[in-house]
Amino acid sequence: GAEELPQEPLQEQLQLQEPLQQDAAQVAKVLAGVVPQVYRLLSELPSAEFQAARKLLHGSRCVFVGSGFAPSTRVALKVPSKKSRK
Repeated sequence: GAEELPQEPLQEQLQLQEPLQQDAAQVAKVLAGVVPQVYRLLSELPSAEFQAARKLLHGSRCVFVGSGFAPSTRVALKVPSKKSRK
């Protein structure tokens, strides 16, 4: 039969996950500061370069959603209603 690998106790697994969660939170925080700058730079590109970047990014996970990236086809943006604009 197949040889079973020894399993780490649950407490050890949780201790290993905690630093990873902290690292992920730190990365998300850094991205939250950098990504708007990248989007701004992309929006300031001349038309031909912007279209090339748009074509390159099409279908990729390029929309920052706070903790990572998602493809534009999977993101819903909240648009203010006409009532809230008055």
